[in-house]
Amino acid sequence: MKSSQIKSGKPEIHFNLKKLSIVLISLTFCFLTSCQKNLITNKDDIDLMKAQNWYHDQAREMKNFIQLDGIGTITMQENPLWEKANKAEVGDGTIVITVPVETNIFSTIKQSGNLYLVIAFKDNQYRSRYIGNTKTETTTRSTAQLYDVAFSHPEQLSQDKSQNTNNTTNRVACTDWTWVTKSFQDGEWVVVMEEYIGRTCTTGEFGGGGTGSENPTGTPPDGDFGIDPNCKNCVISADNFLPYKAYLRNTGMGTKSYSSTVYRNGMQYQGQIVQFYSPEGALMITYFSPNTTSSELTAGFFYSIGNNGPDAANNTNPNVISTIILSNGVTWNVGTTTTDNGGSFQGTTYTRSSEILSLISTLGLNSTEISFLDSHYKHADRLVNYLAVNGSNANNQAFAKWSIERWITGSTISIFHLDNVYDAIRYQNYLPRDKAPQTTPRRNSFTAADGSADFSSLTETTPRFLYNNGQQTANVEAFNCHYYAWYGLQYATLVDDDNPKWVYNIRINTSTDFDLVTGPVHVGDRITYYQNYQGKLDFTHSAIVVQVDQDGYATKASSKMGTYEIIEHHPRDVPAAYGLTDPSFQINGTTYPSRIYWRKK
Repeated sequence: MKSSQIKSGKPEIHFNLKKLSIVLISLTFCFLTSCQKNLITNKDDIDLMKAQNWYHDQAREMKNFIQLDGIGTITMQENPLWEKANKAEVGDGTIVITVPVETNIFSTIKQSGNLYLVIAFKDNQYRSRYIGNTKTETTTRSTAQLYDVAFSHPEQLSQDKSQNTNNTTNRVACTDWTWVTKSFQDGEWVVVMEEYIGRTCTTGEFGGGGTGSENPTGTPPDGDFGIDPNCKNCVISADNFLPYKAYLRNTGMGTKSYSSTVYRNGMQYQGQIVQFYSPEGALMITYFSPNTTSSELTAGFFYSIGNNGPDAANNTNPNVISTIILSNGVTWNVGTTTTDNGGSFQGTTYTRSSEILSLISTLGLNSTEISFLDSHYKHADRLVNYLAVNGSNANNQAFAKWSIERWITGSTISIFHLDNVYDAIRYQNYLPRDKAPQTTPRRNSFTAADGSADFSSLTETTPRFLYNNGQQTANVEAFNCHYYAWYGLQYATLVDDDNPKWVYNIRINTSTDFDLVTGPVHVGDRITYYQNYQGKLDFTHSAIVVQVDQDGYATKASSKMGTYEIIEHHPRDVPAAYGLTDPSFQINGTTYPSRIYWRKK
């Protein structure tokens, strides 16, 4: 899937309510209620399907928690109710999807209210915002009205209007809460003014809290959100840190936040770690915000503490960072941080997130694997979620450790594809129930001289793109072998952004959905294909058994050849790019099955 279309992740919600300073801060960990394997729930509406795919691809790796000043953190639960989603098309052709969201926000703050996820897209460019209200009364709005509120014209939700909204200090917002203006005085936050903002969803002083804005408005001209003009972005107030995060996310960077303990000079501090990662996943900078004020660190501020990860003490000068140039050309500046009393952060270490610590313990990771996860938080979160959803048994733990080893080799392959690939390891001694055919006409016809697939002799029935007067548009009806063989989208785990029926991977769950075929093959059984691709095990193709002999051996299969037509062929008679004709193959002396047969329970 392509992720370059979206420059920031899940929309942030930032609101303060009646003397409680409440900030939702993104933490990159896949929350189970919004990350189940049933990725696609509506098979009838392509637009809703695309919106849900985008949400799961871009936003599911964010988990929020609510931080209440002086109380602690509470996990934010959110569950978009896709079965209750509504759709509308506004005047410029933008498709708008609105989804009610189940959340524990309102019970936490002891207020009634509603929360909606609004996703808008046009020409494969997506935007999203959360729209909410904390009023006792409920207001019904159409999908088009919610879109207008989210992306066009700020408006009040009730008659409780404020005459002056210029003094609020919370400058990134996309909802209509009651705001509180605070001032940090004598070591504590003091409420200096309260006012009702209404449903704003405006970019505010520093730019929006949703997605889709390439260049946030109101960015400081020197790119400095910090409080010290002599130390760029070194120490940033809590109110400025949200627009700072929004600013960096709009450059394509990712973030991860979690509770941690920081150690320096024999002292330890409890607080929050916020890490920023490049679009490629490299750790760029870490900030720390203490829970309580000390002589060195002040609560309510974020201090940059280096870019060398939790073990920064092993580095000679971890916190000296000046100009960073990202791969997309964005230049970003961070100065050399000092503590409030002039001390240095050199030699500072901090604890890893509980998720990574759990992986280290459960999987028995070595230093190389730990270092990789430190700088690839998305991979760690995907593994945590995989084990949570599928169970942390010995088989799945082995898969998780193997996945890390595969990623370390430089592979950017998704965990969904690795899950399909790993079936050839799970069932390494499997012997497919088919016999060598007398001839392989399909293989001979569909294999080019360089070994690649060549389907030029077939009719292209579902091209991925259509052309009208020179204009290219995605063909939403294009589908491939996996869609054809695996019951459409029922078991899909990863599909294409432009072609929602172009399935990359499926979930073959032998506990609940499928059995491994070890005896006679039946008509209707499914086949998955594997091969040695440049020295690595790979998953390549899917097919359906349509004929078997009297001994229960598969003699004919039906499958779709990419964008080309559906054909019938012997199970072994496939292009060389899909695998060997032999029942097994070897990579570095290890034997793997070329095909595996499955049967729906």
